[in-house]
Amino acid sequence: MSDDRTVDNVPGVSSERLVELVAEAERGYNFDEDRTEWGPGALLLDLDEDQRAAVLARAFRDRTDPASVVRAALAEYLATA
Repeated sequence: MSDDRTVDNVPGVSSERLVELVAEAERGYNFDEDRTEWGPGALLLDLDEDQRAAVLARAFRDRTDPASVVRAALAEYLATA
């Protein structure tokens, strides 16, 4: 949900929407549920904690994004399959 409200000439999130977002965050998120998210970070949700940490560490070391690390690893694996 987007909020295009402007407060004091500054675009942002309304106080009401902020309260909703805080309540949502405080309830927590269950990443084990079936999900419909897609995007650069969605694949990381399918990895276990150790794999996710390794991908993030490699991305940091290589100064790239996690998706590039996963693509490179997958390409290497498929080239040898």
